[in-house]
Amino acid sequence: MTLEEKVSIQLPAGWIDPPPNTSGKEFNKWFKELYHLFQGIDELKNLRELDHLESSRRFNDEGSIDLHFGGYISLRSQRPRKGPYRGNDYCILKQMWKGIKFSMFRQMGFYGMSQMPAVVSRGIKIPRINSVNLYAIEYLKVPKDCIGLCIIKSTEARKGLSSVQGTSVFFPGWEGFPLLEVNNATNDKMVLELGTPIAQMVFFPYRGGTYNGQYQNQRPK
Repeated sequence: MTLEEKVSIQLPAGWIDPPPNTSGKEFNKWFKELYHLFQGIDELKNLRELDHLESSRRFNDEGSIDLHFGGYISLRSQRPRKGPYRGNDYCILKQMWKGIKFSMFRQMGFYGMSQMPAVVSRGIKIPRINSVNLYAIEYLKVPKDCIGLCIIKSTEARKGLSSVQGTSVFFPGWEGFPLLEVNNATNDKMVLELGTPIAQMVFFPYRGGTYNGQYQNQRPK
């Protein structure tokens, strides 16, 4: 059995992959179509498993899978007490929709807290020398005879994006939406656009036990 056949990849039923060129009007058109189909955390309960052809297309030549930013952020380490950002996790699509609908290309942030991420019209703005926890849109099931290593994509790394924990390890049998703590290591604010491939997971053969920890079936809440 090939690796493409072993790895199970699921996507929210309403998710649409971004077009190759998401500049200007193309981004707005794609996002408006996405928004009407896919609007909140509840949508993550309805997943569809990709067939073999769709799944194989998501594998790179080197055998890795790209993980895309799907608009979900975790605020478990920051937890604002007021406003729409209170709670553990947050879906930014509604705030993004307001920015596109009314052409408000302004920061729609966390009530003036400059050291927290802010929602903008194309994604999320990360303050300089700061980090944010992001969920990938892919729901993965790691094969029981493989281990997955997740690293930041080199394209994003060249822009100054790094992973706080370095390389994330996903043990055999783990499944869920990968949570990545990414860091803006530059002295300028950085915008991470919705649908951006931010990391890649590489699989290696592994003969240890399977995962049975608290992060099994991980998803935004």
